[in-house]
Amino acid sequence: MSQSITFLGLGTMGSAIARKALDAGFSVTVWNRTAAKAEQLVPFGAAATGNVAQAIQQSPLIVCCMTDYAAVRSVLDQKGILEQLNDRTVVNLTTGSPIEATNLASLAKGAGASYLDGAMEFYVDQVGSPDITLLASGDEEAFEFAKALLEQLSPRTIYLGPNPAQAAAMDSALLSCAVGLLLGAINGAAIFESVGGDVSRFAEILPPNLKVDLEGTVSYVQKIANDHPGEGDTHIRGWGAITRPMVDTLTAGGYSSEISSCFQGVFNRAVEAGLGEEDPAALIKLLRTRGESAGP
Repeated sequence: MSQSITFLGLGTMGSAIARKALDAGFSVTVWNRTAAKAEQLVPFGAAATGNVAQAIQQSPLIVCCMTDYAAVRSVLDQKGILEQLNDRTVVNLTTGSPIEATNLASLAKGAGASYLDGAMEFYVDQVGSPDITLLASGDEEAFEFAKALLEQLSPRTIYLGPNPAQAAAMDSALLSCAVGLLLGAINGAAIFESVGGDVSRFAEILPPNLKVDLEGTVSYVQKIANDHPGEGDTHIRGWGAITRPMVDTLTAGGYSSEISSCFQGVFNRAVEAGLGEEDPAALIKLLRTRGESAGP
């Protein structure tokens, strides 16, 4: 491949994706605040420079992968550097919020660049693996221009559309599921342990049950997507009732019930809002009201 790419930011992930680009045959220029990290890629074929403007000048495609969006802005939003982005494509693979993505897109486009925001749903040792996902949103022409690189990083690269906020939002949505699963699993371990249970048995029994629960959870999300969040055979009131034994068991065993109580509080608020007989997917109505009353 002959496409020339500049990578700005060479932390653990930035170095890994730059190395993947080199292995795929791209012409690569690298820059990092700590010059030694850029020099480490020279033996693999990269051209290193200590000057950001010079690095940008070397390629039509600029890939940023830094600690956060503030770090990206601190590098790009400087006199003598921002001007260099004109007629270039900026791909930002830094983790952040949708509003940060929107603001960075405005900065890049104001400088005459096309912009693509990306979210890498994988760990550094998984770069290039077939089963991982990379999400992208922003200018479609930027996506098409960067597609060859992105598909090297993740064969399952998904373009979500022109709104630059959507990749970051989808990343947060997926992380929400991961955080919920993590907290639920740790809470479950505490519940079983509180009655003298061997937590290794919980770990053994958990996986097949998660598969069934995952299918149900996806069905709830699909109901929301189809605008039928209240229809179903199970009800919020019943889900709220199953949280009571969680709280009671933990309390009796001398454990904190804060996670279970959090679950219980959400269901209780839904019942108070008149949603008790609706399907669990109707909980979306609570979130859409920003804490206000959410009737049927």
